[in-house]
Amino acid sequence: MFVPQRTILWKPITTYEPAEFWPTGSFALDWCFGGGIPKGRITLVHGPESTGKTTLSLVMCKAAVNRGGYVAYVDAEHAIDPRWAKRFGLDFDGSQHFFLIQPANAEDALNAILKMVKLPHPEDKSRGLFDVIVLDSVASLVTKAQLAGEVGDHVVAGVARAMTQFLANVAKPLAESDTSLVLINQERDNIGGGTYASPIRLPGGKAQRYYATIRAAMRSQGEVFTNKDGEIIARTFRLSTKKNKVSEPNRVAEVKVYLDTGVPDYFEEMASIGKELGVFTRENGSRIKGSAAWYFNRDEGMVKVGVGAKQVANALDEDRELAAEVESAIRYAISQMNEIKVDPITLLESDDEDDEAAEEAWAEGSGAAGLVELS
Repeated sequence: MFVPQRTILWKPITTYEPAEFWPTGSFALDWCFGGGIPKGRITLVHGPESTGKTTLSLVMCKAAVNRGGYVAYVDAEHAIDPRWAKRFGLDFDGSQHFFLIQPANAEDALNAILKMVKLPHPEDKSRGLFDVIVLDSVASLVTKAQLAGEVGDHVVAGVARAMTQFLANVAKPLAESDTSLVLINQERDNIGGGTYASPIRLPGGKAQRYYATIRAAMRSQGEVFTNKDGEIIARTFRLSTKKNKVSEPNRVAEVKVYLDTGVPDYFEEMASIGKELGVFTRENGSRIKGSAAWYFNRDEGMVKVGVGAKQVANALDEDRELAAEVESAIRYAISQMNEIKVDPITLLESDDEDDEAAEEAWAEGSGAAGLVELS
């Protein structure tokens, strides 16, 4: 088939803007995601019940609030406990820029998110008001039609249709606002899915998988830590990335969270991830293997930090200036892992008249889809 040479609209690509991230509050999560929660994009976190999905989402919210950001928590389950959130230092009175929304139905929840994404930031009109919006959870969304019916009434794929329309409408406003949308979902058994089908399914349709920049799966909780009285003081949560458009997928992170404060084991994570990324090395700069002294390269040269992860974590806790330097080195190392080189693409240029005609044909073929109120 003959293609007119002067109708190609693309221009040579010579630069690439890397993805930007909001820190999650956990070094292990930041490394797993490739730097944190990607700005202006959708992150999907799913898993069975009681695997720590809400706990980790509150960790992310606390990190955003601590840096002065605005956070909206859409509690579709109507199940979040204010006392539990307060352990994480989160209050619902709005004084901390942390807002709780408990919608009556799926349409109210999704339309509320659409409106919040478009709210301007009071100090920077070029971006949106909220750093992070959490929807907890997609599985608990119920449409107006379902609520109006009786038990046993069959409403076909109501939430899936609403989610598909919502995700198509919210993708561009998210990118323009730098707001990160975190979707929490629960896994269900895929009964009757066939021999070769996935044994699990996610309520709310397939669109959430396609639109998500990161899809992370949580599994059973790991190690439990107790005090001398036998009371549980911390848990380890395991998470793996099944999809990642901004970094390497299939990474696994274990996040130890203290349940009385909602704070990850910050310095222990710093030591572990620092070793993994080569921020800590032997004195000669080689990777650490076995029992050896850990060194860090400061301005004055290689400095011994400790022997073993526990001793290094304690040293970082005692020397906050050193900890700040190590944190910067870790974040730089993570960002370097995401760097790609883009070679210029040579494409034929087009005349202005051809550009205008092609744009008109494109508009006639696809049309412009505006934001539609879900009903």
